[in-house]
Amino acid sequence: TLGRWFKKEINGIEHDVTLTDGAELYFMTNGATTFTVDFTVITTKATPYFAVSIDGKEPVRHLITESTVTLPDASRHAVRIIADGLTETEGKWKEERGFAIKDIYVNAGKMKAIYPTNDIIFYYGDSITEGINAFGTSGNSNTNSATNSYAYHSAKELEAIPYIIGYGGTGVLSVGSFNTFIKAIDNLSQARADTDTT
Repeated sequence: TLGRWFKKEINGIEHDVTLTDGAELYFMTNGATTFTVDFTVITTKATPYFAVSIDGKEPVRHLITESTVTLPDASRHAVRIIADGLTETEGKWKEERGFAIKDIYVNAGKMKAIYPTNDIIFYYGDSITEGINAFGTSGNSNTNSATNSYAYHSAKELEAIPYIIGYGGTGVLSVGSFNTFIKAIDNLSQARADTDTT
C-alpha cells in the first residue's frame, strides 16, 4: 500500500481503511482473467469511486459497488488500485468514513503484492491536492477524482508515483473536511494517531 492506510475491524472482520482520495495499492496477477476488490461500504453519502490502472495504462474509474474488473487476458499483469472519489463532506475525521477493503482476490491463477519502483513524491494539501471538483462543482464522489488532480498529473509528468494526502479546506486554522493542518498530520482521524498506519 501507499498512503494513509490503517487496519480497522468492521462487523468483526479486519479491513484496510483510508480516509483520503489518492491512497494506492499494487499487486501482480498471473493466470487470472478478473479480480475483485471486496469493499465494505462505510460511507453515508454518494457511493465512492476507485480507479484501476493495468500495466501502466490510464486509470479507469469504477464505483466501489461494481468492484469486479476484467483483465486483458490471463497472462501476467501489474495492477494499481487508487482511492479516487469520496464525497467531501463524509465524516472522515469523527466517523472514519472512507474506503474499506476486506479482501482482494482473483478468479484463477495467482496474485501477489508488489511495490512501485518509481520515485515517490509526497503531496500534502487541500482540495487541489485531493482532486475535489475535478469533474464539476458538487464536491460529491462523482465530481471528485484523485487521478484527475494536480498531484497525480504532476507526478506522472515526472515519471513518479504520488503519495497523496489531501483534505479539502484544510489550512493552518481552517478545519475544512478533516481538521487543521497540524492535527491532520498528527492524526489519521479524531481517535487514531498517525502511528497506527500499516
